[in-house]
Amino acid sequence: MWMAIKKVWAWIKAYWYVPVSVITSIFLWQLFREDIGEPTKLLENAKESHKKEVKTLEKIRKESERKKDQIHKDYYKAVTELDAKYKLMNLTLHEWEKKKVEKIVKKTIDDPETRARLIAEEFGFEVVIVDD
Repeated sequence: MWMAIKKVWAWIKAYWYVPVSVITSIFLWQLFREDIGEPTKLLENAKESHKKEVKTLEKIRKESERKKDQIHKDYYKAVTELDAKYKLMNLTLHEWEKKKVEKIVKKTIDDPETRARLIAEEFGFEVVIVDD
């Protein structure tokens, strides 16, 4: 019997890390086995929050692109109309005048009536309101 105990003791002294690993694993398993649900809930909440943020950022980006496209279209339309009126008067539309139109268009993105009035005031045209 003493010989078996001495052999076990010699093995434990040589391979001490095996019993320590087993005991540590059992201890950690007992410690954390009941709290497994909470970290997974936290991860799921973080994923949902991230998805919402991505959707919001995508919506903001699309709205920004839409406004940018609208500004470009409005600018092109205003410059084309202004150039046509200048040609009727045998004048040319200069680059600095186009920049003024661009500033007015950017400033009045959501108000086409104010845009028409400001462009007319800037370039000396008369605004005519047509009732449908």
